[in-house]
Amino acid sequence: MRRRWYAATIAVALVLLDVAAWAEVVLMLPPSGQGVQESFAGHLRKDSRLAVVELGHQLVAEEQEVAALRTISDGLADDATEFETLAHHTHANWVVSPVVHLTDGGVRLELTAFLASTGRCETVARELDRDSLQPQVREMLAVLLRQEGVGTGALPWEKSPSALRSSPPGEKRIETEQTASSTQEPSRSFMPLLGATFGGSTTLARPEQAVGSSTAWQGGVRAGIRFGEALELALGLRSNIAGPKATGFDLSARYGFRISEGIRVGPELAPGGFVQGGGAQRTSLSLRFSLVGSLDITPHISIEAQAGDITWVATGEESLFLGGATLAAVARL
Repeated sequence: MRRRWYAATIAVALVLLDVAAWAEVVLMLPPSGQGVQESFAGHLRKDSRLAVVELGHQLVAEEQEVAALRTISDGLADDATEFETLAHHTHANWVVSPVVHLTDGGVRLELTAFLASTGRCETVARELDRDSLQPQVREMLAVLLRQEGVGTGALPWEKSPSALRSSPPGEKRIETEQTASSTQEPSRSFMPLLGATFGGSTTLARPEQAVGSSTAWQGGVRAGIRFGEALELALGLRSNIAGPKATGFDLSARYGFRISEGIRVGPELAPGGFVQGGGAQRTSLSLRFSLVGSLDITPHISIEAQAGDITWVATGEESLFLGGATLAAVARL
């Protein structure tokens, strides 16, 4: 009973860790603009950071932000190259730059969002009501911080598409800028993927009555879909090609944090089943947790390494725990 409780506790902890890791990292820069009162800028910064968190993202720590801004010559990032530098130093998925413009009797906020994985910059703007900053900024960020981009339709705060046409001459609602890279990922909202895997595992804990080798080598396949730039869902099948006869299948969820161009690291959680062959002839539930690193060789081909591969198998009164590592070659179509 105690071992079952331990296994359940580990499983819950891994689920919570994986869910927490799904949030993207956002660097929200301090507001800039001429003639803006310091008190208003402070309120805007506080409300902007709160809006990012409410949208389910993670904020770059302020000390990391300050250190990264020191790498910018004038301390003020205002183009894609400087945004890319900040994203690299803070490991942020997004860099958001707020610029405040004072108008006749009002305030206009312009938000520019830089997506590090593609080099895309997009800008939206609106007149602000000083008494309700946070919900207005959140509405703007909800439009900007999405993999598919802003789009061409009317924005939520625009009464109709004609509101865009009434903008002053020369003013653009959306400005898009792309930076090229040899390993830049396609910007589609989802991509099918197919991969081949090879790995090894060893028994970390097993029932006392178990006999035979505790080490095995596996080959397998993995097929699924990548959503956006980081989240992947896939079906996997593995079978031992050396060692005890066994086959595993699972549904995995993975989130990859961008470390640098073409390199991602993140957790993977995979519930599934474990079929034992030989004398046992048993099918059991399983839960696997891995730390995955991915290196893009081309925009569509990557090499992956999984470390840990901690797998819990519910074999009955006593649980089976496995650990190992896996290499994979993956094509995204």
